Amino acid sequence: SSIGSFAAIYTVVGALAALAAAAALRTSVRAAFIPLERSRSDAADVVGLGQGKRLTETGPIETRSLLVSLNALLDRLDAAYAAQGRFTAEAAHELRTPVTAMLGELDVALRHPRSAEEYRLVLESAREEVQRLARLVSGLTALARLDAGHAEGLRERVHASELVQSAIFAERALIEAGGRQVQWEVADDTEFMGHRPLLEIALGNLLRNAMTHAAGQPVFIRVSREGEVVIFDVDDEGPGVPEAAREALFDRFVRGSESRRLDRRGLGLGLPITRQVARRHGGDCTLHASPTGGLRARLTLRHHVNPRDS
Repeated sequence: SSIGSFAAIYTVVGALAALAAAAALRTSVRAAFIPLERSRSDAADVVGLGQGKRLTETGPIETRSLLVSLNALLDRLDAAYAAQGRFTAEAAHELRTPVTAMLGELDVALRHPRSAEEYRLVLESAREEVQRLARLVSGLTALARLDAGHAEGLRERVHASELVQSAIFAERALIEAGGRQVQWEVADDTEFMGHRPLLEIALGNLLRNAMTHAAGQPVFIRVSREGEVVIFDVDDEGPGVPEAAREALFDRFVRGSESRRLDRRGLGLGLPITRQVARRHGGDCTLHASPTGGLRARLTLRHHVNPRDS
């Protein structure tokens, strides 16, 4: 009889304790999931890129690290979206100019019968615009690859001397056409990791700028090394650029007044591309007064670069 009463009381108390524990567990679990529910609601509000909306980084430490990582992912997506939008706008604006010029010249030429010489002049003019389009497409493609982070992949070992020779070979037509001289010196033929095609474009841009702005004058390329930094100096004997105007030339599609006068076909993409390539390789591109009296364009690259450091 006494054991039966104890068993009944024990059963009732145990059931009440189990119910209380279940209620407490449910409440605690629900409270633990409140930050996730709030994050789910915040994520539902992020309906498009480029709006700057982020998840609220509050709650237990176990969920906070996840929220921080998700916000970092949104930052990268927004940056890629902005780069794509900028590239599309710049490409549309710049492609419209040569296409409009070609269509206008061709329409005028087709209105009335022309002599063979007149048609030849029209074709030569159209050919210049096509060449401009080709350079523009090449430049915009390089920018798109940089904005997409392609410089971080496909790296290989590059010798400084090989890079200089490749840049000179790529610009051989301009060198021969103007009877220009390119003198180069490699004080330290160091080897480093880099994206070879983009590095050749970068150094070629500096070489082309020097030859354009110092017509008929020799161009000097010197390679040196300071610690972990490889330095490519491209010097010309042209008029140079005032110090106050140098930094603006690294903005896309911006050209100095002297550049516009000397080369109307220029795009204003060479220096921006070169700087982006350099920074993706842990260095930079800067402009200085040259000891030869003109302009010095300096391209610096880190000797050893981890692709994730860029």
